[in-house]
Amino acid sequence: MLYALGELAPDPKRGHDADIGHKPGDPGYQRAYGLDQYLRKTRAGTPLGRALPSLLGRDILEVGCGQGGISYYLASIGARRVVGIDVNERALAAAVELGESFDARVRGAVEFRLMDAKKLDFGDETFDVVYAENVFEHLPEPAATFAEAFRVLRPGGVLLVPIFSSIRSKHGLHLKRGLKVPWANLVFSEQVIVGAVARRAKRRPELLVSYPGLANDPKSVRDLRRHRDLNYITHADFLKMAAEAGFMVERFEVYPTRLGGLLRALLRLRDHGRVLEVLSTGAGAVLGKPLGS
Repeated sequence: MLYALGELAPDPKRGHDADIGHKPGDPGYQRAYGLDQYLRKTRAGTPLGRALPSLLGRDILEVGCGQGGISYYLASIGARRVVGIDVNERALAAAVELGESFDARVRGAVEFRLMDAKKLDFGDETFDVVYAENVFEHLPEPAATFAEAFRVLRPGGVLLVPIFSSIRSKHGLHLKRGLKVPWANLVFSEQVIVGAVARRAKRRPELLVSYPGLANDPKSVRDLRRHRDLNYITHADFLKMAAEAGFMVERFEVYPTRLGGLLRALLRLRDHGRVLEVLSTGAGAVLGKPLGS
């Protein structure tokens, strides 16, 4: 049944692939992805809008920078220094190459390092801002990353999480290419889900590029990913770990689906509630390090 649904469901990545002109596995995909990140930011800005503090003249650490598009965007809007870190060497190589697309000022303000977010190679109170977009659901040890982000922030600094996805949200499984069916994990077991993706890959071997774990007899959705980087985080998990690290929650906002937005307006649903978490595409937060910390 799930396999049939996956065959019939619309492809949520089709428009994105068309926009960047490449598919995963294409020689130019990594760089094109980074450039698309940058262009999307210049057009639409960053989620959370007015809740964002000024980034002008700030020293920023971007955790999980990937192909670098956001790091260059942060430099282009006035950050003094941006350090992007990631564990994906291919993505970092593309990020460095992408620098050729920018002027000397922007390019000179950005650097990239191969580094694990749970053990940062920076001194205490090094940055004004730690920026982590679409990252917290992928961290093997998110609590350790919260603690490290708190450590390297200066007092009064902020951890900006424009968006992360709860495992309960619409595409929290991160199987937009392999399965396409939203909320499948709320109905089906992981065994059934992995089996459906594997069956689809037999007819569409290009899925092995996005889910290389299919070649290793995967038992869970996490096993499908190259770096096994899915941690099943929920909104409650996120807020609990942030508080335990010492952060003050300055803003926490859920981004609802169309139905979620309608129900929030009609029923006055709280952003911290389970119903809106399920009927969401993600959530964002501004977390502050108190002065005197």
